[in-house]
Amino acid sequence: MTGAQMAILVAARWTQFIALFVLFGGLLFPFYATFGDARAINHESRRLARRVLAVAGAAQIVSIVVWLAVTIAGLGDGWGALSDADLTTSYLLDTGFGHVWLARLALSLGLAGILFAARSSLFERNVPNESVGISV
Repeated sequence: MTGAQMAILVAARWTQFIALFVLFGGLLFPFYATFGDARAINHESRRLARRVLAVAGAAQIVSIVVWLAVTIAGLGDGWGALSDADLTTSYLLDTGFGHVWLARLALSLGLAGILFAARSSLFERNVPNESVGISV
């Protein structure tokens, strides 16, 4: 693996790590920030939170694809290995690591799908209220 590939791999892994933590924290934010009062979060804050979650969701998809591409390039003869369908198919389908990669890709796409499907009301759904028995 070349120095450039290693730098790209490190950047992709950190991007993945940060994006997933932003998603995790952003989705839980209403539970610990509102103390049960949905009116505590104004409309502008909700819009900003939705944007941050959308950017983090897109970043985690891009980073996992780049991470996989660098991994496959490292297995082959550099970036040209990405065009080798046999290498990619063999890696993803015939190795244990490939199965893990397929699971990661499926989970990332599933998370992105959930975020996209619930984009307009996701933040509001996570705001606890008195009807679920949470009070301070």
